[in-house]
Amino acid sequence: MSPEMAIISVGTLDDDSGASARGHGHPRAAALRLLQQASPGAVSGFRAQPGVERAFATETQLVNVPIERAIYATGWHGDLVLRAGADGSYVFTHQH
Repeated sequence: MSPEMAIISVGTLDDDSGASARGHGHPRAAALRLLQQASPGAVSGFRAQPGVERAFATETQLVNVPIERAIYATGWHGDLVLRAGADGSYVFTHQH
C-alpha cells in the first residue's frame, strides 16, 4: 500500500474530556513519523506548505512534529473534505 494522503480523525487537542484526542493521546508522534518515512506504506504525497503540528509522544506529553507529507488531522485542520471522482481524481479541502 502506498497512500497519497492520510486523513486522521481526532478531536481537538485542547479538550480535556475522556472522549477527546487528549483523552486518548492521539495522534501519536511515532505514528506520524512512520507515515513520513521513505519506505513502503509511507504517504507519498506532500503538503503544499509543510508545517509543524502538535502530537503526543506519550498519553499526556505533547510535542511538535514537522509534517512535510500530505498528512492531515481534524484536530489540526478542522473539517476535512475529500471528494473523489470515478476517474480517480480527487479534490481535498479543509477549513480551520
